Order: sequence, then C-alpha cells, then structure tokens
Amino acid sequence: ATNDAWIASLLAGGQGFIKTGSGNLVLSGNNTGLTNGGIIVQQGMLVSGVAGAFGPTTFNKTNQFDGGIVRLLATPNNHTWLVTANGGTIILTNGAALNFNSQIAGPGTLSIVASNMLTFGNNTGNVFSNFSGTLDLSGSGTGGNIRVDPGNTHVNIGNASATFDLGANNNAILFTRYNLAGGTNTFF
Repeated sequence: ATNDAWIASLLAGGQGFIKTGSGNLVLSGNNTGLTNGGIIVQQGMLVSGVAGAFGPTTFNKTNQFDGGIVRLLATPNNHTWLVTANGGTIILTNGAALNFNSQIAGPGTLSIVASNMLTFGNNTGNVFSNFSGTLDLSGSGTGGNIRVDPGNTHVNIGNASATFDLGANNNAILFTRYNLAGGTNTFF
C-alpha cells in the first residue's frame, strides 16, 4: 500500500489547504480557481506537477513551509512562501533546471536538495528581503547549483540574521547574475 495521491482535477476555492500525512500529493492540474487561501505543507511531500499547481500567479497569497517538503517537477507560479520555525525542504531532482520565483520569508530553515540548477528570483532582487532564517544548501549534489537571479537590480538579503549555509559540498553554489547588495553581516 502507498500513501501517495495524484490529483489531475482542478482545485478551486479561497480557503487553501493543509498538506499532512507522510505520503506524496502531486498536483498536476492548472488550478486557476485555487485563489486566496494559502497552502500549508506540514508533513510529507507536495509536488508541483505544472506551473499552476499551487494556484494562479495573479493572486498575491502566502503559502507555508511548516515542516513539509515541496518537490518541483515544474516551475510553480509566484507566491510568497513563509518558512516557519518547523522549516521545510525544496527538492529538485527531476533532470531539468527550474525556477522558484517566489519570495521567501520567515525565520525557519529552508533546505535545498537539488541535482539540477535551481534559480531563485527570476528577475526580482527581493526574493530574500523578508527572510531571517537559514537557507541550507548542503543537500545539493553534483550539478545542483543554486542561482539567485535579481534581473537588473541588486539582491536584497534583507535581514542581517539570514544565513546561507553552503555546507561541505563544493557543488552547492550560490551566485547571482549581477550585483549583490546586503548588510554588513553578509558573507559569501
């Protein structure tokens, strides 16, 4: 028996939902009706099967990493992701480079497990401007580079207490296309 579910049907509503349980939930529908309510990932793995899996980009909503995992099979639409004290993980191991264009906020630890290029920001320098936690890149393997793409602006690290932990893995690389601007406590 497995605890996995695959939902290709379209989800709708303004209430959002909480992902609990140890299994995997794959959303493969373009959920244009999943609007104002946030998604809270507490347990198991929530998989973005298509760009619109977590809702349309036209709605400014906040989703949460609250102990669970988000796996990327497609670049999800832009929403703010709050990383709570329970933390969370992004997994990108599907063989393709993808973007996570959302703003990352909150005090928790966000771990990255990537074997491909994962780009944060996609032409916005504010991806980490409200982030005060730890971005843990030690789970990135061979070929798993991490890029912050500010477009034509500076990267705003925002809170001086934010930490970027590259770990001991030489393949986990944090870099930017343009300039890097931040507080005096920002080290690379």
